[in-house]
Amino acid sequence: VVAALLERSAKVRAFIRNAEQAAGLRVLGVTDVVVGDMLRPETIEPAVQGCTAMVHIGPPMHADEKLITSHFVQAAMKARVARFIYY
Repeated sequence: VVAALLERSAKVRAFIRNAEQAAGLRVLGVTDVVVGDMLRPETIEPAVQGCTAMVHIGPPMHADEKLITSHFVQAAMKARVARFIYY
């Protein structure tokens, strides 16, 4: 998904759970990386500020998947993100 967005010259901000994941994203060309905790909405909200669209690729089969997704939806609504895509 990230590579496809970058190929289309989209600006990509990646939200990751740990800093070690950043290197792989930077190799793809991502320059805007935010480290946060998906279970803590206060770390998600600043990451979505200024975004016009959002692709949420949540952790599949995670015990808190529904809660995590709701945190991202709420943050997107609060930041007035125009388009939210759940992948």
